[in-house]
Amino acid sequence: MTDEAERLYEHARALPREARAAFLDASCRDDPHLRDELASLLEHAAAAEEFFARFGRAAGGSPSALRIEDSRASASAPDPLVGRAVGRYRILSRIGRGGMGTVYRAHDTRLARDVALKFLPPHLGAQLDARERLLVEARAAAALEHANVCVVHEIGETDDARPFIAMALYEGETLKQRLARGRLTVDEATDVAVQIARGLAAAHARGIVHRDVKPGNVMLTPEGTVRLLDFGLAKVTDVSLTRPGATPGTIAYMSPEQARGDAVDQRTDLWSLGVVLHEMLTGARPFRGGSDAALLHAILHAPPEPIAARRPETPERLVRVVERLLRKDPRERYGSAAELLADLAGRPSRAVGRRVRIAALVVALLAAVVGATAYWYAGRDADARWLVDDALPRIERYLDVADFESAYALAKEIERRTPQRHELAELWPRMSWRVTLTSEPEGARVFRQSYGVATDEWEALGRTPLRGIRVPYGLSRLRLELDGHRPILRALGGAHLNWEELKAVDADMLLVGPETYRLDTEETLPPDMVRVPRQQVVVGGDVLEVRDFLLGRYEVTNAEYRRFVQAGGYARPELWDPVVVRGRPVTWEAARRRFVDRTGRPGPSTWEAGDFPDGRDAYPVSGVSWYEAAAYARFVGRELPTAHHWQAALANSMFPWLLPASNFSGQGPRPVTTSRAMTHVGAFDMTGNVREWTRSRIGAERIILGGSWNDPYYIAGTSDASALPEDRSPTNGFRLAITHDAPAVAARLRAPIRARTTVSVDAKGQPVSDAVFAAYGRLFDYRRGPLNASVERIDRTRLWTRERVRFDAGYGGERMLLHLYLPTTGAPPYQTVVYWPGWDTFALDDVDLYFAKQLDFIVKSGRAVAFPIYEGIFDRKVGDVRRRPDFDTAEYRDNAIDAVKDLRRSIDYLDTRSDVDARRIAFFGYSWGGVNGPLALAHEPRLRTAVIEVALLPPMSAIPEVDPINALPRVRQPTLVLSGEFDPMVPVANARRYFALIGARAADKRHVLAIGGHFIPRDLLIRETLDWLDAHLGRTGR
Repeated sequence: MTDEAERLYEHARALPREARAAFLDASCRDDPHLRDELASLLEHAAAAEEFFARFGRAAGGSPSALRIEDSRASASAPDPLVGRAVGRYRILSRIGRGGMGTVYRAHDTRLARDVALKFLPPHLGAQLDARERLLVEARAAAALEHANVCVVHEIGETDDARPFIAMALYEGETLKQRLARGRLTVDEATDVAVQIARGLAAAHARGIVHRDVKPGNVMLTPEGTVRLLDFGLAKVTDVSLTRPGATPGTIAYMSPEQARGDAVDQRTDLWSLGVVLHEMLTGARPFRGGSDAALLHAILHAPPEPIAARRPETPERLVRVVERLLRKDPRERYGSAAELLADLAGRPSRAVGRRVRIAALVVALLAAVVGATAYWYAGRDADARWLVDDALPRIERYLDVADFESAYALAKEIERRTPQRHELAELWPRMSWRVTLTSEPEGARVFRQSYGVATDEWEALGRTPLRGIRVPYGLSRLRLELDGHRPILRALGGAHLNWEELKAVDADMLLVGPETYRLDTEETLPPDMVRVPRQQVVVGGDVLEVRDFLLGRYEVTNAEYRRFVQAGGYARPELWDPVVVRGRPVTWEAARRRFVDRTGRPGPSTWEAGDFPDGRDAYPVSGVSWYEAAAYARFVGRELPTAHHWQAALANSMFPWLLPASNFSGQGPRPVTTSRAMTHVGAFDMTGNVREWTRSRIGAERIILGGSWNDPYYIAGTSDASALPEDRSPTNGFRLAITHDAPAVAARLRAPIRARTTVSVDAKGQPVSDAVFAAYGRLFDYRRGPLNASVERIDRTRLWTRERVRFDAGYGGERMLLHLYLPTTGAPPYQTVVYWPGWDTFALDDVDLYFAKQLDFIVKSGRAVAFPIYEGIFDRKVGDVRRRPDFDTAEYRDNAIDAVKDLRRSIDYLDTRSDVDARRIAFFGYSWGGVNGPLALAHEPRLRTAVIEVALLPPMSAIPEVDPINALPRVRQPTLVLSGEFDPMVPVANARRYFALIGARAADKRHVLAIGGHFIPRDLLIRETLDWLDAHLGRTGR
């Protein structure tokens, strides 16, 4: 920008906004290009000023999320919060302040640790959008659970309703503070950039764009870990808290699209990382200006300062990385952080090796051989050092936080660079499973990518059949291609479990398994449909075989539905079912008068003048009744899917990945082709966007599934949501199917569905009185005779010693079995955790494999685990029964009572052992253990504390003697409850009622709502569980 242009800009900026246009017209009469440029800069600056005026500025006038304060300065200005108790936190000192909040060091009195508390400034605490922004920051960071992202413990409020976030407190310094002492070495800069990119990759995989990546938001810890801080400006996919045209972020690190106020995606964060990397390498930013206007102009139009101008020795590969990151057009940058990581992790050049080869030009042939050999050994030694000193420790760090994608990518690099090393053999099962992928016909090319990463980059796996190949834990997208056939998309994976563990379990709750993928030709599959493979469904207690069927890839769009309207579909009675309104039949003419748009023309209720708004061709048609959807289906020669068919195309195990990608934004539908919310069969937006009519009837209503943009996300898991067929809500849409079921099966699938009670209901019953519960308690008493215990077998591993113990049960003259896992570290007597597993154990056989996947972290913490083999599971199965009894049966009641006796009898045995501290015994229950755990805790006072992973209240039909609703108020022990936010079996309301019923003091119970399904992410599970046990049993010294 020239001096004259900057003078005009500053002059215009000082004028009232309404006077600026006239000034520019007069001053730039002979230079319209300059006039347009200045007008654009003024518009961007005005948007930025408005944003920072609303959300604050750091001291010194420039936007900043956090300013680290000088201790002497803060000491001279007393802070009223310092020394105050906020809930369980005692505030010790102020450590940072910025426009979006103030950060304090505080002590968590319950868990005996220091944390960071971030508060909104007092003047923003009452502003709804500022409070919502703080909530977005907490949710954004909490959703990640990644080694390179700050850990969020909880969000709360003070007594005067001032919101705060409790975060992990990291010692060290910010990258901004480090850069104040000078630039970094190339290796240091690369390492920091790699770790920032990994944190961003995790955020982007969850649909979160940080939007304020800068040195002040990067923490460098003494251990060498880099943490990405301050998600206060984070944008969650489909959720925007900043008006269009606003420019959040710090100007020096803004991308051109941010500076223009345009829409942003993950490539904006990559630009900012490019600026940071340039600054780490050179000590200077790539764009500079004497004013905000000059800086914005440089970002929008000027090339970055070449790195070579300040650091000519920078490796060429890093120069190319920075140049690509700083391209003005986002399409020319890296498409994802994962793609960037591949370049950042490139191998350094081996200059020494090359010099050895050059020397061979002037020596004898033997010297050439020696030189080549020396080069080979030098490279091999470098790879070996890299493996031991860098790669293997990094994989362990990734596995500790369940970052399986990063561990897998690094393991593939290890395999490539050190193919003869054996270290990976032990690590592969901890990060990946082996799968066999087949197709019909064979020979299809298979590609894979992480489900959550928005990128065009795919890993080539090979051609089918692929036998025993490895894919990382978590969810993957697959793409299969074969010449002459339509390509298909599929999802594969899910929870951190091995396929072998799930052979006899309802795997739909845990993962999407592999199948024989059928590839269709153009003649057998329309381009707008996907094939759903044959499967079995249960209807009225009978198992029915549902044949392959075709389902719409997308919801029916406005453009498609317009053809029906323009062809006179609303005037053709042969296409329409008889219309019933509130239980009464209406005439055809009366029905036609109902089904009109806002202007009285035939069409959906959301249209005007017989058409949809301009630019909304690819949006799903909405505002249609069931009758309109069914008539359109007949018009195009297809059908509405039954609820059974619809649900066959949606795997509940995908909810932790699918729902965050779905449109539950509350801001309206989105175009169908922009979604990444793909089910395991390749259908998009089955959850969210618009809810979808099905053919199935339930009473006087029709089932309408998936939830809409305006629903809470947990509606997606409701299998019998319904509405009156004449309902024309703006959230109503549909997709179509083509089915080929046998006539008898089709009749059963299309029959009315009986209303059913499932564990997803929000139980409304009230607990029984103390007198009645005391009477129930006598059912759980047992004969405390001699144990007659014997240790049948002892097995030892590196981490634990397992004893297989038999003793007399408390009923029926039976002998029961206990697996006792003792740590190999620490000193007895050990704190002990008694475990109650999930219902999947009714079908599984290998208790050691189950234990290793679920509870090994407790033994690693220096505690013992007692795993009673309850009646009906593992070695104590009853005949060939491999399922739990139904809740409303006497069989279920008797099983629950006997199982509680098994647990109490196990504690009797623990009391006899000198290597167990009988005063410090905890309970851990998962799923089934969450249902029956309250029974054990209410009737067994020797349990000191409890952790419940996945809490649920069973249906109203549960027999009262064993209904947890009656036991929960009698649970007085400190209790931690961990729930999955996207649990397809347990809506959040159910889990919250469970927690509210717990009888412990408010200070002695905690509910953590995690980004998970019917399981909790492993890193969060480990951290919360061990912190809880440390607080309520005491630390173990590990």
